[in-house]
Amino acid sequence: MKKILSLLLVITVLAIGGSTMAFANDVPVLLTATASTLNVTVSENVTLTAVAGTEDLTVSALTVKNNAAIGTVEVTKLNAVAEDGWTLVEAATTDFDSMAANAKKLNLAYNGTDLMGEEIAVTGVEATPGQTASMQLTGKTGIVTNALTNEPVATVVVTIGLK
Repeated sequence: MKKILSLLLVITVLAIGGSTMAFANDVPVLLTATASTLNVTVSENVTLTAVAGTEDLTVSALTVKNNAAIGTVEVTKLNAVAEDGWTLVEAATTDFDSMAANAKKLNLAYNGTDLMGEEIAVTGVEATPGQTASMQLTGKTGIVTNALTNEPVATVVVTIGLK
């Protein structure tokens, strides 16, 4: 009987704490993807409308729509370059009220910063898939004695990236 109990004990020990074989192997996970591209629509133009009796212009919004299914786009920089004989000027140092008529001087600004041919940093303007981000520019000019309709006065350069 002792021999049977000893044999059962040995079998039980081997079954419970017996040797097991184990090994580890690193398996790489590989991804193949084409580079993401921007799929956005930017305002075709920004319309400036002079209001009689004031230097302030009514300015339409500058918009960026994210047409992509994934990814957030953000506007990172803005710049403006004058066109067709117009000159971009600083709002703080220009007296629009005393400016000669038809001087072709204009101020465009975003968040109080003049757009005058040098890029300015933009933060917080982003659009998730299917959404549109909007930026409100401001503008000023002097007296215009001849009616203008859709006259090109500047080009706004919008720098956009994936967030």
